[in-house]
Amino acid sequence: MKKQIYIILSIALLSLPLHAKEYGGSGFVVSNHNGLWGGGLNLEGGVTATGTEGFGNNGYGHGHLDLTLGVPFGLNASGNYGYQVTPKDSVLHFGVEPFNVDFKLTTTRNTGEGYEDTQNYLEWLPAGSVGVLIPGEDCRVLALGRGGYALSTRGSGPLVGGALYANCNDFDVAGEFTRVLKHEGGNRDTVTVDTTIPVVMFRGGNNKLGLRAEHITDNNVKDLYGNVSNRNETRAFITGRVDW
Repeated sequence: MKKQIYIILSIALLSLPLHAKEYGGSGFVVSNHNGLWGGGLNLEGGVTATGTEGFGNNGYGHGHLDLTLGVPFGLNASGNYGYQVTPKDSVLHFGVEPFNVDFKLTTTRNTGEGYEDTQNYLEWLPAGSVGVLIPGEDCRVLALGRGGYALSTRGSGPLVGGALYANCNDFDVAGEFTRVLKHEGGNRDTVTVDTTIPVVMFRGGNNKLGLRAEHITDNNVKDLYGNVSNRNETRAFITGRVDW
C-alpha cells in the first residue's frame, strides 16, 4: 500500500496544471549519505513556475521527480506548489501551498555503524507564503518566505523557509530552504538549488544543461540500535533537459 501511495504522489507532482517551463531529461547523479558515496544514471522530470500559467495564471513553485539507476537505486520526488491569491502581476505576493510534498523510496545499505545510508520517508508540508514578485517580459522573479506544518514519517512539526523562483527566456532558477522544527527534538534542514541554462548537452541541439544540488541535515535521528545521531545527505545532478 505504501509503494502505491509513493507512485500516485510521484505522478501527481508532474500532472498538476503548472505548464511554465516543464522539463524532462537524463544524466548523472552523485550522492553522499553520511559519508557513504553513491551515484549512477538519472531520469528526471520537473517544473518551475512563477505565476505565469496554471491555476488561473497564478500557479507558482518548483517540483522535481527523479529515478536513480545506480546505488542507491530508487525514486525521489519533491514539490512546493502554491496558488498566488494576489493578482498575477502584483508586486506583493500572498500564496497558499496545499500541495507541498516530499518523498524518497530507495534501496538502503547498512553502514555497519548503526545506521542506514538513506532514509525512506513520506511527508506533506502545507504552508502559506508572503513575498515579492518582479514581473517582466523577459524574466519573472518571485522571492518569498513560507511557514506551515510538516506531517512526516521522519519527524513532524512546524516549518519555516524561503524560496526564489525565476522564469527567464534563456534560463530558469529555483532555490529553496525549509526548516522543520521536529517535535521529537532537533531541526531538519533541506536546501535545494535547481537551474536550467542554454548549454547543449546532447546531439540534436533541442536540449539544455540542467544542474541541481540537494542537501539535507537531520538532527536527533535514531539509528538502528536506538542511538541518537545526525544525518547528512547530499545529491548533485548534471543532466540534459528538454522543455515539454
